[in-house]
Amino acid sequence: KGKPVKRDDDVEIMSWIYSHNNPYYPKDNKPLIRAWDIDTGKEIWTIDFSQFGSGGNDSGLCLMDDKLYYSTFFGYSSTTKTGKPKARGLTVAIDPITGQVIWLTTKYYVTAGCTISAQDGRLYLGGYNQPNENTKNRYVLCLDAENGSLIWRSEPVAKAVNVITIGKNFLFTHASTGKPS
Repeated sequence: KGKPVKRDDDVEIMSWIYSHNNPYYPKDNKPLIRAWDIDTGKEIWTIDFSQFGSGGNDSGLCLMDDKLYYSTFFGYSSTTKTGKPKARGLTVAIDPITGQVIWLTTKYYVTAGCTISAQDGRLYLGGYNQPNENTKNRYVLCLDAENGSLIWRSEPVAKAVNVITIGKNFLFTHASTGKPS
């Protein structure tokens, strides 16, 4: 657990023991999304979100209403590869055919160990880590899938790992090594 280690050739490496409770990622770890043609295997498009931060290990994808949604956690590192202040994560809506970004927010994102869930025009985000280093609380967030705006935020939860399970009248989050929410 801890920050990446720099090698002599200025490349950062992660410890081989990975944990969701390690909110630091090497600067050369790129948050990439790629689409391939299923028949030919040829790459159709790639999106690199490195301008917002490094990481992308703790992320998820889902499809709903002909849109692809991606959310990722960049951790708590204070700057991007170029030294600019960095986002802690992002959530984005993408046209899966063209790779065109429809909307993007750096205000709301999964926070490690949890994927993005979607149903009925809403996106649900959770996570193992706190959304930033200044709070001990974790939350489930509900976003509007049309524009990424916040619809509601839950009361604090122990953790929201794996997936936010969507039921007809409830949401369930698993809090491994903690209490279910």
